[in-house]
Amino acid sequence: MKTTDQFLAYLLLRLTVGVNFSFHAIARFFAGTGSFRDKMVADFAKTPLPAPLVYIYGTALSYVELLIGLLLTIGLFTRYALVAASLLMISLMIGSSFQQKWDVVSTQLIYSTVLFILVWTQQANLYSVDRTMLGRE
Repeated sequence: MKTTDQFLAYLLLRLTVGVNFSFHAIARFFAGTGSFRDKMVADFAKTPLPAPLVYIYGTALSYVELLIGLLLTIGLFTRYALVAASLLMISLMIGSSFQQKWDVVSTQLIYSTVLFILVWTQQANLYSVDRTMLGRE
């Protein structure tokens, strides 16, 4: 594989994940983040997680996803955005596990694997604001 193909592959995967995160949030903004949050609080009512914590998490989630998504899409602070995305996945997996939604946990594990690949292969992050504008490796 040519080096330029590795750079292109990284760009495409980073863009895919960035757009995915961004549009999770954008769709909720159009539908109303309050209704998403309220459904989340209701869904977690039978778990040991306190409702006020779920309320705060549900309120912040769309904004966090949008920020992570935008950073990954443009390739700004990529390493930090990937770490934040991975930590977010861990928190989502904890919540899904409390709900015993193992199919959702499996999907979140796939996201986590893709994030791992992006972190592991960051040296191929040539087409990014980090590399082109800020000169970061």
